[in-house]
Amino acid sequence: MDNSATKKTNYLILGDNDYNAIRKGNKSSKHEKAEKLKLDGQDIDVIDERTFYDLLNL
Repeated sequence: MDNSATKKTNYLILGDNDYNAIRKGNKSSKHEKAEKLKLDGQDIDVIDERTFYDLLNL
């Protein structure tokens, strides 16, 4: 597992701590990089943990 978002990343999964930080106006560098990659046309989705678990149950 890599510790950063790259062009090979398809999903960035945000946990509860990530959402708490976002509500305070903070994003991790990984989250910011994933958003930049998405804006640059990369096929990457930023999803919450529950959505990720739902995808696994398909």
